[in-house]
Amino acid sequence: MKGSEAFTRILLAGNEELAVEQALSYAEQYGKHRLYEEVITPAMYEIGQMWEENRITVADEHLATGISDFVLTVVDERNKEQAKNGRTVLLFGVEKEEHYLGLKMVASLFRDKGWTTRYLGPNLPVESAIAAMNKWSPDVIGVSASMANRIPDVLSYLEQLNEQQPHELKVLIGGRFADTVADKVTGFPVEVLQSLTELAHWLDRYEDVKADAPV
Repeated sequence: MKGSEAFTRILLAGNEELAVEQALSYAEQYGKHRLYEEVITPAMYEIGQMWEENRITVADEHLATGISDFVLTVVDERNKEQAKNGRTVLLFGVEKEEHYLGLKMVASLFRDKGWTTRYLGPNLPVESAIAAMNKWSPDVIGVSASMANRIPDVLSYLEQLNEQQPHELKVLIGGRFADTVADKVTGFPVEVLQSLTELAHWLDRYEDVKADAPV
């Protein structure tokens, strides 16, 4: 399978079996994060653009999303379970943020590195995010910023989470509008990761830093 164009056609044809077959083959050959970044993500962007231009129906878009979701689950389950590294990440999207495939890919990469991954999905009320943070005491919180009209909500969530956190909040922001969010945050550091490749490198760096830290 070359790039995302073929995968886009497979999704729109509703061919779930072929989508899984091609995705597993690509992941085995190039690695999971490259499958996510080079195939699934651009395919879904293209399908979203086609829907906005009325070239496909809502049903087509939902079918493609559903198949992609299933593919992610299958690919993730094929990985051998990693030994836990003692660190926890909390991942979610704010209220009215319905995009979730990117978050699911991020969760998969964290699991591969042995993180305890609390994937809370999209459209999470801020009260629930605060409760989850207090319950799990995550080392890192990852928030999606993929919709321009949700930027004020993302900022509000981060401010409220920071107020409730007894120690310095470690925040990762991903999505198309991550830079915009990071530029507006004050009072605590926010790191922007614009791609899954950047996340993979960040995970490697974080692992190295923690390994070198004094016990």
